[in-house]
Amino acid sequence: MPEQFYRVVIPNEQYKYIQPFQVSILIVNAVSLALVAYYQGDSIQYIWPLLLLLSAFIILYQNKLARYAFFRKVNFAETGFLWAITGWIFLGHLWVASAVAAIALLKGAVKKNFEFVLREKEIHLRIFPQQRIRWGDLQNVVLKDGVLTIDFKNNKIIQSEILPFESNISSEAEFNEFCRSRLAANS
Repeated sequence: MPEQFYRVVIPNEQYKYIQPFQVSILIVNAVSLALVAYYQGDSIQYIWPLLLLLSAFIILYQNKLARYAFFRKVNFAETGFLWAITGWIFLGHLWVASAVAAIALLKGAVKKNFEFVLREKEIHLRIFPQQRIRWGDLQNVVLKDGVLTIDFKNNKIIQSEILPFESNISSEAEFNEFCRSRLAANS
């Protein structure tokens, strides 16, 4: 018999703070690229700052532009970072391109939703870096009306609405019974 497990996904509330950070990084890169292109006397390289400013503008007005299919399909934050990396490479500053690439990768890691995989032995929290939570460290785990509550024995609590279409919970009662059985077995 295969091991029973539940996959529960909750939204990452910290992601709402990353958009201003993305825009500021793109604008700083645009200004820096423009200055480097000016001092190198290479007028064709002004294309990179213009593309970065266009990406930042589209990110800021994403809600208004979402009515057009093109703006819903293209991720302009990622595109902006690609323009910045490409611009720095063409201007010959590979170390800056590497730094921008590192920021883009970290942004991708922060952007992800939180995913809990509840298994027989423990709970895996799939974030960066991954964490494991033992059932013995928990006081209670309950899902009620689409809100997941994880209560730790050290008085920490995690409470958030779940994303139902990304989670594999068919019945709240069945999920809560699974959690009760795991807590009882590990107490």
